[in-house]
Order: sequence, then C-alpha cells, then structure tokens
Amino acid sequence: HHLRLSAFAWQFTLVRPHRSGHHGAWLRRQPTLRLVSSARDHKNMLASAASRVLRATALVAASTCSAIIVGTVIGMSVGTGKTVFVLVMNGDWAGLLQLCVVGILLLVLLLLLLRFLAMVRSRKRTQTATVVVMGDIGRSPRMLNHANSLANAGFDVCIVGYADSAPPLHILNHARISIHGIAPPWKLPRSPKLLYLLLAPIAACSRMLSLLFTLLGAGTSGVVLVQNPPSIPTLLVARGVTWLWSGGGFVVDWHNYGFTIMQTTGAPSKAIALARLYERWFGRLADGHLCVSRAMAHDLKEKWGIPGAIVLYDRPPARFCRTPPAESAQLFERLGAQGVLDPLDFLTFSPASSPEPSSNNAPPALRPDRPALLVSSTSWTPDEDFGMFFSAMKELDMMLKSSCLGDGEGSRVHAVITGKGPLREHYLKEIANAALERVRISTAWLEADDYPRLLGAADLGISLHYSSSGLDLPMKVVDMFGCQLPVLSVRYQCIEELVAHDKTGLLFDSARQLAQQVFALVRTFPGDQEKLESMRECIMQESVKWEDEWVRCALALFKAQVGVS
Repeated sequence: HHLRLSAFAWQFTLVRPHRSGHHGAWLRRQPTLRLVSSARDHKNMLASAASRVLRATALVAASTCSAIIVGTVIGMSVGTGKTVFVLVMNGDWAGLLQLCVVGILLLVLLLLLLRFLAMVRSRKRTQTATVVVMGDIGRSPRMLNHANSLANAGFDVCIVGYADSAPPLHILNHARISIHGIAPPWKLPRSPKLLYLLLAPIAACSRMLSLLFTLLGAGTSGVVLVQNPPSIPTLLVARGVTWLWSGGGFVVDWHNYGFTIMQTTGAPSKAIALARLYERWFGRLADGHLCVSRAMAHDLKEKWGIPGAIVLYDRPPARFCRTPPAESAQLFERLGAQGVLDPLDFLTFSPASSPEPSSNNAPPALRPDRPALLVSSTSWTPDEDFGMFFSAMKELDMMLKSSCLGDGEGSRVHAVITGKGPLREHYLKEIANAALERVRISTAWLEADDYPRLLGAADLGISLHYSSSGLDLPMKVVDMFGCQLPVLSVRYQCIEELVAHDKTGLLFDSARQLAQQVFALVRTFPGDQEKLESMRECIMQESVKWEDEWVRCALALFKAQVGVS
C-alpha cells in the first residue's frame, strides 16, 4: 500500500487508495502525497526502505509459489477430468473406481496435513478476534457492539463484511479495530423457480469464495465470531478456516434461523429444507454459542441438539441516551435541511419570526404546541408488516380529526421511519398517496451517530418486527429503551422477554389496536404526559448497558477460545 522514495533528507510517501469495489466509499482512502524533511531521520528512512524491500521480496516469492501451486492444481484438475472422460467413454469402470479411491485418499491426506498445521498454529494463539458479518457492517449494531467490546477487552479485532454504509466513528477510530470489506452479492431472481434453483448454488459458491479469500487475506487467527443468519456460506467457511487454517475457536451468535427467513421470501420448499439441514449441521460444529433470547436457547437445546448456548440479551451501548435540548435543536435543523421535518413545528426561536433558525444566537426551545414525534426503524423486509402501520396511521388520522384536537392547523403526530431496504419504494408510494391531515409520515436515512440522537429526541417508538422464527428480539427496541423511549410493539411469541406490557411499553395485535394506543398516549400531548413519563421511569429502573452485560455473559467465552484465563 505504500511506495517510499528516499533521496538525501527527503521522503515522499504515496498512499494507494484502498480497492473495495464500487461499494463502501467511506472505506476508500484517497491518494495523498506527504513530504518529510528531516536529515536526522535519514538513517531510519534507509532502514525502513530496506525492510520494505525485504517484505516486498517475500511477497513476490509467496505470490510466485502461490501461482505455481494454483497452476499445478488447475493442471491436475484438467488432467484428471480428461482421464475421467476417457475412462467413462471406454467403459473402464474399474479404472474409474481406482481413480476415485486415489483422489479421496489424497484429499484426506491434504486435509489431515492442513489440520496438523492448524494445530501447530493454534499453539501460538494470540488475543485476536475476527467478527464476520455477511451483511452491511454499518447496519449490524450487535456485531459492532461485539467488536467494540472485544477491542476494549484487549483483543485485536478484524471486522469482515459488506462495506455499504459507514459504521459509527467510535468503531472507525478505534486503534484495535480494522475493517475488511467484501464485494456485495448479486441478487437472485425468485421466479421462475427452476432458474432460482440453478443460480442459487452458483451465488453461494461466489459468496463462499469471496468470504474465504477475505478471511485468509485478513490473516484470521484467534477466535472467529459469526453472525447467524445468514448461515450460507458463513458457517461452512468460518468452520473450515478455523479448523484447517488458523486453529482458533469458532463462535456462533444466533440472532435467528436463516431457513425461517427463506420461508418469508418465497424460496422453494426443497431449498428451505436443505438450508435447514445445512444450518443445523454446521451450527452444531461451533465451539461456542451465543443467542438473543431464552426462547432461542431452549429451542437450540431441544430441537437442534446445541446445549449450553449463552443468552446475551441485546443492550444499548452507552451512547444511546436522552438527547439534550441543544443537540435536539441541531438535529431538527439537519433533518429540516434533508426535508424530513420542519424544525419550526418543534422549536421556537428568538425572534420566533426569523426565517433562518440557525442564525439566532438564543438557544431554541421546544414548542408548547408541538406534535408528538414517533420513530420506527426498519430494514423494509417481509418480516415487518408496515401495511399494518399505515392502516393504523390512517385510522389514527381519523381519530384526531374527529376529536377536539383536530380543530387547529398542522399535524398532531409526526412519524419518522428510518432505514432502507427492498420494500421501501413500495411503501413510499403508499405514503405519497395517503391523504392524511393530522398525521405526517416521512422517511429518513440517518448517519450512524444521528440515529441515537433521533431516538433520544422522540416521544414514542414503534416496532413492527414479528420475527420469522418467533425466537429473536428486535435490536431497535433495545436502542429505544436505551434512549428511555417507550415502545409500542407487535405481539409475538417471546417479545415479552423484552417489552413489559403497560410498564415499558404496550403490545398490540392489530392496526386498530395500535391506532387506539397511540391516540390514548398523544391525545393531550404535549400537555399531560403522565403515562409516557411512567413508562420512562420503568425503563430507567430496568436499564442495563451493553458493556456490563457483555462482560458478565460473553467475555469468559472469548477468553477461553484464545486460551486466556
């Protein structure tokens, strides 16, 4: 990545931009030219140049050996293919059988050799961790929390995943965390099913090779932590790399089941059955297991034969908290510039008639007649029924218009939906066609550091996540609780492990029930907020931060995987 030219006391350093494909612009480093002038450092520069020459020579030698090995393997494969073709055409089945036996024996010997070398490497295990996210790194908060906690515990952490959106600054700036981007996958057509069945194995192989080469290039050692789902090809590649290459530990963090998500996408039943067998088999090969709920731990034990999964509840990081008024005002102005909301609906400025709020010297204050700010975060996927949300907002609009609160101008409720995903465009059309008078709905894609600020400035949170397996808990609710934000959540199997009905939030089963709950909470807003304040107090009493939960539940597991007591 660096080319240094030394001449007397001058050193020029040209930094080559990081090549990560067309994605992850935040990860690319622009070319820069640095000039260093220091005669006394000339000897150090010469030593550094000599060291780099040696490393470059070693790299060329390793590349040459790799090319020879790859060429040999390709040549042997082509030769073996020709031999098999000749034997089949001649009907020499005995010769074909002998060839297969020899090939299997050679493969077994190769695997045993790799395993022996991995065991030798494992004796020199270092306190390092590789966090694998086969998804957008910036939109994987639980895995980013893992990476940050591991780094704070003294691990050198490498995050491997899709670099579509930037992680928070505390991740990017952490001295012990490095990020290696993977080329984004290509999408499979869902119809016709025959085309899906033909292309699915090719896509899986493509993702497998991309992940494999990234892990090897990142110098994977120590413990490998994998997010599941997706399970294909993550579980296979991670288990193979740790067993045959690094000799380190392999830990699976069970967020959900991959095959249940496939059921919501209309995938063929045979593909779902094969995915379930694959996920169960390779999941059981892990050295350690974490999961997000007691219900999932019980299911893993009873149905998957995986006992001892550690329940690590999602908890909000320390940066999720109530947003101070001054920061709320700055956030509202930024959202106003993006067209998400009008700051004048929420804030008063001095003088109030000023058309440019940011130009005022006096700090803004919340309007006494402001609308209630609702927030919902989504990835716009089929496991969240936003059709229910829009039906509820339409009914809420009718309730507000028919009540005395509808006499004034402007909306009484402003709902902001954050996130992006495959169904976003579909629902944007519904928003545009909805003739709402007292409810306003807008969408936003926020920077990672602005998301907790919005939650901390909101009045009520809504979660439409119902879980494809019924066993996972929504991270968005955890984030909202971190900001002391009461939550209305759709009811499903294990949600009460997280949301205590009528204490930290409310649970609903239908669009009408959701509309009635929102109306009951905002009908006197912003005057009487007794119920909302009561919920906030309950949330504060049950508040546990991620850092404390992770140290209590997970730190010992990771230390055991690298041989540290």
